[in-house]
Amino acid sequence: MRKMGNQLFADPYLTARLFLDRVTRSSLFAGAKRPIHKARLAHNHELASLMLGERPKPGTHLLIGRGPYNQILGVTPKPGRPELGNIAVIAPPRHGKGLHATAQLLTWEHSAIVIDIKGEHYERTGGAREKRFGPTFVLSPFGTGCQFDPLENCKTEDDCLTFANYMLEKTGDEKADAFILRAQTMLTAAFMAALKEGHPLLPYLAYLIHIGPEAAGERLEILSRNLALPEDKNLATRFLGRRFADTDFDDRYLQNSWANQTALLLPILTETVIRSVSGSDFTIEDFLFGKTVWENGRLVRKPITLYLSIPEERLKALSPLIRLVLKTIVNGITLLYDKRKGEGCQPVLLLADEAGAAPIPGLPELAATVCGRGISIWACFQDLNQPKSVYGTARAATLLNSMETQIFTRQSDLSSSEYVGRRLGYKSDYAHATSVHDTQTTESQSEQAILLFTPQEVSELSETEILCVHRNLKPFRARRTDWREYDDLIALVKIPAPALATLAEAPQIMPLTPNHQPEPLRVTVTDLRGIRRKHHSTYAHAQDQTQPQKNRQE
Repeated sequence: MRKMGNQLFADPYLTARLFLDRVTRSSLFAGAKRPIHKARLAHNHELASLMLGERPKPGTHLLIGRGPYNQILGVTPKPGRPELGNIAVIAPPRHGKGLHATAQLLTWEHSAIVIDIKGEHYERTGGAREKRFGPTFVLSPFGTGCQFDPLENCKTEDDCLTFANYMLEKTGDEKADAFILRAQTMLTAAFMAALKEGHPLLPYLAYLIHIGPEAAGERLEILSRNLALPEDKNLATRFLGRRFADTDFDDRYLQNSWANQTALLLPILTETVIRSVSGSDFTIEDFLFGKTVWENGRLVRKPITLYLSIPEERLKALSPLIRLVLKTIVNGITLLYDKRKGEGCQPVLLLADEAGAAPIPGLPELAATVCGRGISIWACFQDLNQPKSVYGTARAATLLNSMETQIFTRQSDLSSSEYVGRRLGYKSDYAHATSVHDTQTTESQSEQAILLFTPQEVSELSETEILCVHRNLKPFRARRTDWREYDDLIALVKIPAPALATLAEAPQIMPLTPNHQPEPLRVTVTDLRGIRRKHHSTYAHAQDQTQPQKNRQE
């Protein structure tokens, strides 16, 4: 039934128990029942395809929980259906989401991307994954860890526009206002200027943001003139929305666009953050094919693990960086997978702990498309209202529909408990009635639809119990995945994570000087502002001279 440890055949005792369960549940022993409402929990033998054995082992699987006969339950590749799908864990705080995620990372033998807002996943699993599987990297806003330039493959004008949209787009259903749309155009021009000067894009953008719109416009004007760019390709014109010589930097629309852009981007353009995005210690290809490393005197390819270690208190401020990094990696993986047609590509796990607190942009759309490209999403939410508040009601429904495996712990919220009850379905039961007329007594019963699990029963689950739905299987009850129950995983957690190195300072952007050109072409911001002030004062003086004449005529 599975490649991973065919326990159903290797363990005769388990095989016999499953066979006995199948026989006793058959109509031969249980009798033929034809209720109208057929919801029920899965029988033990119906979960045989999910059983992975009693001990956790490295493999290609998504862990679900502990099921009957002490078997670990998980999703594995099947003949004709190699993709694992996505998994959603709906659990309030302190209900074991982190315990499950740790066990998943300790046993996933391929590349992984981990959104680690608490830093605990790297502390628990970084050392084990480095030792068992391959290199680990930590992308942090504190100037430590590794480097990854998400704009390294930005080479064309179309690329610049795409990455500008990544950085400034809204996470949920909100549409960008006019100022954000204008800021995207400014960002695109800044990226194009960085490409032409040969600088890393994000450090160059940080430089322009810090020197202000006037000096930034002047630099782009000098660059355009030095490169003899035609008028329609002038970078300053694209950056400012009009020719540099005609720009009024006191224009409120320009000021608001610049202010919006600065407010959104400044938190990700600080000195320590820029250190992390000034180069790359790994590539997108490394996720699919492994990173080449030396092992036992020869070169081998090893899967990599990337931990996005973003503190919870800085999630909102750094959301453009998270959005840019994740979209760059995920879209890069899908494009590369399609280009290679899946040949030689290994599965990739995207583990989003606290996906409601640190939302992945475009997650509903990603969940619907990435499974066919070998990417599996493991996302946990505290309740069902979190994805609705982040992505909107319609897109949240799309997200859940793409999660073929859903795990629910005890729910404190009534709406979530009611959803779980409806999700598990209705079973038939009978309402009994007795009527007495004179000396005769009449009894009757009518078949009624009742919830398999009422909201009250969902809220009364123990801390270790979970309710699961998976593809076309009947829903089932199990125990949560907890790495603390296995000696092997406890030993792996004790392996210390590698210490994080301090990154070098970001490259400096030097002032740009104009080439030797005719005098009229060397125009500075100061000169232009003086010309504008002189022009405005002359116009105002003319107005003052004509106004008394008009008054006298009147």
